[in-house]
Amino acid sequence: MEPGDLDRDLSAVLLELADAMPAAGGGLAEYLAVLRQRACGVIDAEGGVLLAAPDGSLHVATASNPAQRLLQRAEIACQEGPSVQAYQTSQRVIVANLTTPGRWPRVAPVLKHCGAGSVAALPLQWHAQTVGALTLVRREVEVPGAETLRAVSALAQMATIAVLHHRQVEDARREVEHLQTALHSRVAIEQAKGLLAEHGDLDLDGAFQALRAYCRTHNLKLHDAAARLGARELSCDEVLGAAVAESAQPEAVCNKGHPVLDENRMVRDWASETRQRAGELRHSCAEIQQKVRRLQAVNPAPAAVGSQRA
Repeated sequence: MEPGDLDRDLSAVLLELADAMPAAGGGLAEYLAVLRQRACGVIDAEGGVLLAAPDGSLHVATASNPAQRLLQRAEIACQEGPSVQAYQTSQRVIVANLTTPGRWPRVAPVLKHCGAGSVAALPLQWHAQTVGALTLVRREVEVPGAETLRAVSALAQMATIAVLHHRQVEDARREVEHLQTALHSRVAIEQAKGLLAEHGDLDLDGAFQALRAYCRTHNLKLHDAAARLGARELSCDEVLGAAVAESAQPEAVCNKGHPVLDENRMVRDWASETRQRAGELRHSCAEIQQKVRRLQAVNPAPAAVGSQRA
């Protein structure tokens, strides 16, 4: 292929891959499969992509065929081979003649089984972060030309960007879900406090202490008990009764033979207290929603993988 043709083809492939950047929730494996296919087409090779988990363990992301998948699994098991070496050293591994004995002895039989004559393995690296390796295996015994290696390197860098982008979007999605869960939990607890305060003629602090006492007694999380109370699966009398039982100490006094939660507790204006807490809750909700919008603005969900171009 002439250099000009290679440049035009590479530009078209990079544009295709940029448009098909994977979104959150999936699509990365399919994207890497397309990228691997395009890279193999550049030098008439077979190959695959290894990806590293956050703990550094490697797994096969995509492979041209079962033989290449077997090769990559053998590399992971033996912790040697072109892909593993490229990942561990963050350096290109170019071997023009794999028929020469002595290199990667434990993986050599699998390379021979694949009919490998030469190999080019490139780290998926962005600055100091390496997330995997792209490996291309050829039957011919020769070194790819400089222009060909430049094109393959560009595709390896595109794969790196896709992986890092996908992980960033996934992290943002998880944070949004965490914030939404926290918001829903806070709303449920505030609603439960209001129900208990109204039913037991308590202030909101007293209602919260009663809810905590019930959770301690029954080994429940606050938001679980609050949700059950809001769904009428749990009665206010049950919750307040647990608080009464917990506070019934020898020094507690009784009016007409009945224990009290706190003889010095003064009943406040519940409606006023509720309005004050509702205002605080609305302010907290607004802050959380602003943070969610900022995260979504920084990490907009890109278009899903489209149809492959010829």
